[in-house]
Amino acid sequence: MTTYFSYNCEGRHFKVYWTKKLQVLEHPSETETVSLNFSYENLNQILFLVIKISDYIISKMRIPGQHLRADLYVLPHEIRPLGKLLIEALRKNTIEQKSFQYRYNKPVARNQKQSVPNIVKIGELNVEKIIAPFRDEILILKNGICALDLETPGRDQTRWKREGAFKQLHF
Repeated sequence: MTTYFSYNCEGRHFKVYWTKKLQVLEHPSETETVSLNFSYENLNQILFLVIKISDYIISKMRIPGQHLRADLYVLPHEIRPLGKLLIEALRKNTIEQKSFQYRYNKPVARNQKQSVPNIVKIGELNVEKIIAPFRDEILILKNGICALDLETPGRDQTRWKREGAFKQLHF
């Protein structure tokens, strides 16, 4: 395995939802972050963008019925130094536009309580594997899609503002 680049930064908001167990891996609190390592690796002549996340906690799912998924938000100034390398990795691995309908650009307000973010699509990537270590079992998600977008919070999404974000890059 050859690593072409490695970059460390912090993520402001992180969640992996395991619906069956009603558990979530997430960042510890609004003021604490998760540690991220981005690397671009060649494994058996196939290039992979690898994101490793640490410093998270396991908690009970607050709203049952969440979709089985992983969400990661990074502030633009945190990831900016990675810029050109990440763009190159995206170009090499981005899914053709016609192969996947991007449906996340029109989010709906949850329980009609809050406005929704403004979303600008950046790209979509094939996800080979997500490995999420819960206490007594490991969740492995395979062959998924990663939608990458830039989100600006809606007018009443105050949690984002408390987390220090006026824009976030969302994986």
